[in-house]
Amino acid sequence: MKNLPGFTLTDLATPGRPPGAVRGVSEVGAIAAAISRSAGFETTTDDALMSLIGSLRLAGIADEEAYWDQTRRPEGAWRRETPMSVAAACREVACQSIEKLSGNAIDARVGKLLAVAAEAASVIIAESNDPEMDTACSLPAAWQTGTSVLSIRSAEGAWVEAMNGVFHIDASSGLWNVPLGHRHPAPLSGFLAQVASTACLNPFTQSAPVLHRLANRVLKLCDLGGGGVFLCSSGSEAIETALRLGLATLAPDAEIWAQPGAFHGATMGASMLTAYPTLWREFERLPRLVRHASPSEWSGAGLGFVEPIRVGAGALRTSEIESLHAFRRRGGIVVADEVACGLGRTFWPLAARHIDVPYDMVVLGKGLANGLVPVSCVVLSERMLERLATKGTDFGHTHSNHLGAAGAAEATLEALSRLDHDGFALQLQEMMSDLSAEAITEGSLGALRLSHSQPRSKVEHACLDEGLLIHLPTVVAAVDNLIVAPPLTSDVDTIHELSKRLRRVLHRLEVLS
Repeated sequence: MKNLPGFTLTDLATPGRPPGAVRGVSEVGAIAAAISRSAGFETTTDDALMSLIGSLRLAGIADEEAYWDQTRRPEGAWRRETPMSVAAACREVACQSIEKLSGNAIDARVGKLLAVAAEAASVIIAESNDPEMDTACSLPAAWQTGTSVLSIRSAEGAWVEAMNGVFHIDASSGLWNVPLGHRHPAPLSGFLAQVASTACLNPFTQSAPVLHRLANRVLKLCDLGGGGVFLCSSGSEAIETALRLGLATLAPDAEIWAQPGAFHGATMGASMLTAYPTLWREFERLPRLVRHASPSEWSGAGLGFVEPIRVGAGALRTSEIESLHAFRRRGGIVVADEVACGLGRTFWPLAARHIDVPYDMVVLGKGLANGLVPVSCVVLSERMLERLATKGTDFGHTHSNHLGAAGAAEATLEALSRLDHDGFALQLQEMMSDLSAEAITEGSLGALRLSHSQPRSKVEHACLDEGLLIHLPTVVAAVDNLIVAPPLTSDVDTIHELSKRLRRVLHRLEVLS
């Protein structure tokens, strides 16, 4: 920009010399302020933004001088102070860029977005230069006295760096919240682009274009054109919502059915549907209004929950799928819980579509926004909407109209749709079969069968010692399978290294000789 003399692109491209990260970020903040000025503010705001341009440049220069001044380098205060002074100025730019006070709202919005990004970058630099550690007091989801917790410094792709500097391969992120791998730019871009306009609305009576775009995309993935999508926060919450919606359309005496051995969540209704006894432990005083049986035993026109592919237990049998079709013909409602197996974790886009499981509702969660923000959804068929027409849905959730979460989810689904899911599944299958252990693969999800049950603590220590993060069920004392679910973006070298580490773990567990 002609009116903003500074260093050149050549300066920026010179590694290991000024301007460095803080100086560069200070220039981004100055550009953000200049863009905001172009939005056309009244004199007071314009003067404030002009002053901030100067402040940002001076802060960047101060950091550069402190870095190269040998007399100051041993003194560490500047490592946090100079980047945080840039962060403070960037935050002020963002606060000044108020769209309704400008003549050009888009310029004001863009200036604010750049300023926020520059502030975030400055904070990252400050924390890296001078990390602050507080006493650990957050409780993990599976907390109990003496719980071993691995503290993480950073993660990228399939690699996770612990606070002790050891790098682990995250072979469970595909199963949980980050199918695209850690720090993927797509969901962050979708999130920021949306929240720069609107982040959240009243969840009961308001909507926005991003919600309609996301809903249409999800309906197409589920092949439920004419239906609707109800957004929630978590998988358990979405299961609770599907339970409520299903019961609203059935007779009061209709049966609720669930598969034996399935997991549907940890909240009260989801625990009632889940077969694991430990999850119902705190609710034992209450009546458990669910019958756990194979779909071949489901009778009447009730409500049934199925996991098309269960982690470590494989897909529904052909006879069970035929029973589900018969259940629907009798007026029953089938809910396909795809929280753990959908969106490419097993097969893209859904496990149910791959093996021809019928459904009236689909529950999606976890990886819908690649772990950036909590979001899940219940996808309703046109048949369900017709049944609910006179009932309505007089309840909502925090993320029902969280537009930022929807923006992240929309970008995540776009990125997932561009992956070669079949190629990745074949690569994983070849790696697993080469380990000379009993292996089961369902698309992009694998399980290694141990020759005999192993104490959970022994398996956990073997994996951690070999730099391998494997999800081990917290509700069992002994482990029968190692679930292998690396990010769907893992490259060939990472898969090769994963194979070597898995082999060493199997040797330690005496599965391989």
